[in-house]
Amino acid sequence: MELYEVMIIINPELEKEEHEEVLNGLSATITKNKGKVDTILDWRKRRLAYEIDKKYQEGHYYLVYFSAQGTIIPEIEHYFKVTDGVIRYMIVRTDEQEFEAAAKKAADEAAAAEKAAAEESAAEESAAEESALKNYPKIRMKNRLKNRQQPKNRLKSQLKKRKKTNKKKSYRKPKIPEIRQEKINQLANNY
Repeated sequence: MELYEVMIIINPELEKEEHEEVLNGLSATITKNKGKVDTILDWRKRRLAYEIDKKYQEGHYYLVYFSAQGTIIPEIEHYFKVTDGVIRYMIVRTDEQEFEAAAKKAADEAAAAEKAAAEESAAEESAAEESALKNYPKIRMKNRLKNRQQPKNRLKSQLKKRKKTNKKKSYRKPKIPEIRQEKINQLANNY
């Protein structure tokens, strides 16, 4: 058995389910021809180096590692040519070191994804608890203010203070020193 890797660029406009259909069809083609799919790495959406068919500037990349006999290559190429979602593909023979490194990377990514999901759920729970604790004193204070009634005299005095502070101040002309005023008058008389 030979070791191969396939780089697939899938149309980015397709839904995630359609991406999985293409990958499931590829793995079915490989297993039907006595091969074995080892790892599938999702490289996500990336910008293409150049525009393809005057409409694709981005593509969703997948890297698939599998082991099979050399006679399987035309079958896989035929599958890619028939499938509409595949923009480009490249099949390359690899050595065992790259094959094992890809398997290790896939395992690490899966573990990191699980860890990130666990941390995210813990962070959401703690944020919900914090917001409940922060809002508790505010809610208590609002309830106290609602229940407490202020005397009418106090309200009237508060309204008077607000009215006084809202009055506009009148504009006064600045005072000019007498010496400056004399010079201004002299200059005005000279002209």
